[in-house]
Amino acid sequence: NETGRRGDAMAAYTRALEIEDRELQENPESYIAWLDKGRILYRMGRYEEAIEAYDNAIRLSPESMGVQQAWFGKGEVYLRTGRDEEALEAFWQAIELYPLDYDAWHGKGEAFQAMGKRTEADMAFEVAEKLGYQR
Repeated sequence: NETGRRGDAMAAYTRALEIEDRELQENPESYIAWLDKGRILYRMGRYEEAIEAYDNAIRLSPESMGVQQAWFGKGEVYLRTGRDEEALEAFWQAIELYPLDYDAWHGKGEAFQAMGKRTEADMAFEVAEKLGYQR
Protein backbone atom coordinates (compact mmCIF):
# COMPACT_ATOMS: atom_id res chain seq x y z
CA ASN A 1 0.00 0.00 0.00
CA GLU A 2 0.98 3.61 -0.45
CA THR A 3 1.51 4.27 3.25
CA GLY A 4 3.99 1.40 3.45
CA ARG A 5 5.90 2.62 0.42
CA ARG A 6 6.03 6.14 1.82
CA GLY A 7 7.39 4.77 5.09
CA ASP A 8 10.00 2.74 3.19
CA ALA A 9 10.99 5.83 1.20
CA MET A 10 11.32 7.96 4.33
CA ALA A 11 13.46 5.28 5.97
CA ALA A 12 15.71 5.21 2.89
CA TYR A 13 15.94 9.01 2.85
CA THR A 14 16.80 9.01 6.56
CA ARG A 15 19.62 6.52 5.94
CA ALA A 16 20.87 8.56 2.98
CA LEU A 17 20.78 11.72 5.08
CA GLU A 18 22.85 10.03 7.78
CA ILE A 19 25.44 9.10 5.16
CA GLU A 20 25.61 12.68 3.84
CA ASP A 21 25.86 14.05 7.38
CA ARG A 22 28.81 11.71 8.08
CA GLU A 23 30.44 12.85 4.83
CA LEU A 24 29.96 16.49 5.83
CA GLN A 25 31.47 15.86 9.27
CA GLU A 26 34.59 14.56 7.53
CA ASN A 27 34.56 17.06 4.67
CA PRO A 28 32.37 20.11 5.44
CA GLU A 29 33.56 21.82 2.25
CA SER A 30 32.10 19.12 -0.05
CA TYR A 31 29.66 20.93 -2.28
CA ILE A 32 28.55 17.58 -3.71
CA ALA A 33 27.54 16.35 -0.24
CA TRP A 34 25.67 19.61 0.37
CA LEU A 35 23.93 19.26 -2.99
CA ASP A 36 22.95 15.66 -2.23
CA LYS A 37 21.78 16.66 1.24
CA GLY A 38 19.58 19.37 -0.27
CA ARG A 39 17.98 16.85 -2.62
CA ILE A 40 17.32 14.39 0.20
CA LEU A 41 15.84 17.05 2.48
CA TYR A 42 13.61 18.26 -0.36
CA ARG A 43 12.24 14.76 -0.85
CA MET A 44 11.66 14.48 2.91
CA GLY A 45 9.64 17.72 2.89
CA ARG A 46 12.19 19.53 5.04
CA TYR A 47 12.23 22.55 2.77
CA GLU A 48 13.98 25.23 4.80
CA GLU A 49 16.82 22.84 5.60
CA ALA A 50 17.03 21.96 1.90
CA ILE A 51 17.44 25.64 1.01
CA GLU A 52 20.25 25.95 3.56
CA ALA A 53 21.99 22.92 2.08
CA TYR A 54 21.64 24.31 -1.45
CA ASP A 55 22.99 27.67 -0.27
CA ASN A 56 26.07 25.87 1.09
CA ALA A 57 26.51 24.05 -2.22
CA ILE A 58 26.32 27.37 -4.09
CA ARG A 59 28.86 28.94 -1.74
CA LEU A 60 31.31 26.04 -1.95
CA SER A 61 31.04 24.84 -5.54
CA PRO A 62 34.13 25.51 -7.64
CA GLU A 63 32.25 24.76 -10.85
CA SER A 64 29.24 26.34 -12.46
CA MET A 65 27.33 23.04 -12.88
CA GLY A 66 27.30 22.48 -9.11
CA VAL A 67 25.98 25.99 -8.62
CA GLN A 68 23.46 25.51 -11.42
CA GLN A 69 22.10 22.30 -9.86
CA ALA A 70 21.78 23.98 -6.48
CA TRP A 71 19.85 26.91 -7.97
CA PHE A 72 17.55 24.42 -9.70
CA GLY A 73 17.02 22.62 -6.40
CA LYS A 74 16.18 25.88 -4.67
CA GLY A 75 13.68 26.62 -7.45
CA GLU A 76 11.94 23.31 -6.80
CA VAL A 77 11.74 24.01 -3.07
CA TYR A 78 10.40 27.52 -3.58
CA LEU A 79 7.83 26.30 -6.10
CA ARG A 80 6.67 23.53 -3.75
CA THR A 81 6.25 26.01 -0.89
CA GLY A 82 4.35 28.62 -2.91
CA ARG A 83 7.21 31.10 -3.04
CA ASP A 84 6.69 31.61 -6.76
CA GLU A 85 8.73 34.77 -7.29
CA GLU A 86 11.71 33.26 -5.48
CA ALA A 87 11.25 30.09 -7.56
CA LEU A 88 11.29 32.15 -10.74
CA GLU A 89 14.52 33.86 -9.67
CA ALA A 90 16.16 30.54 -8.75
CA PHE A 91 15.22 28.93 -12.07
CA TRP A 92 16.48 32.04 -13.87
CA GLN A 93 19.83 31.73 -12.07
CA ALA A 94 20.02 28.05 -13.11
CA ILE A 95 19.25 28.95 -16.74
CA GLU A 96 21.85 31.72 -16.73
CA LEU A 97 24.48 29.13 -15.78
CA TYR A 98 23.25 26.43 -18.18
CA PRO A 99 20.77 27.70 -20.78
CA LEU A 100 20.13 24.19 -22.19
CA ASP A 101 18.62 22.82 -18.94
CA TYR A 102 15.10 21.92 -20.02
CA ASP A 103 14.09 21.10 -16.43
CA ALA A 104 14.98 24.63 -15.34
CA TRP A 105 13.02 26.07 -18.27
CA HIS A 106 10.05 23.91 -17.30
CA GLY A 107 10.37 25.04 -13.69
CA LYS A 108 10.42 28.63 -14.88
CA GLY A 109 7.20 27.93 -16.77
CA GLU A 110 5.61 26.43 -13.67
CA ALA A 111 6.61 29.47 -11.63
CA PHE A 112 5.12 31.83 -14.23
CA GLN A 113 1.98 29.70 -14.35
CA ALA A 114 1.64 29.81 -10.56
CA MET A 115 1.93 33.59 -10.76
CA GLY A 116 -0.87 33.74 -13.35
CA LYS A 117 1.46 34.79 -16.17
CA ARG A 118 0.16 32.41 -18.83
CA THR A 119 1.95 33.90 -21.86
CA GLU A 120 5.35 33.81 -20.16
CA ALA A 121 4.62 30.30 -18.87
CA ASP A 122 3.73 29.05 -22.35
CA MET A 123 6.94 30.52 -23.77
CA ALA A 124 9.08 28.86 -21.08
CA PHE A 125 7.27 25.52 -21.57
CA GLU A 126 7.86 25.78 -25.32
CA VAL A 127 11.61 26.34 -24.81
CA ALA A 128 11.71 23.39 -22.39
CA GLU A 129 10.05 21.12 -24.94
CA LYS A 130 12.34 22.28 -27.75
CA LEU A 131 15.31 21.45 -25.51
CA GLY A 132 13.96 17.96 -24.89
CA TYR A 133 11.64 18.17 -21.89
CA GLN A 134 9.12 15.34 -21.84
CA ARG A 135 6.14 15.14 -19.52
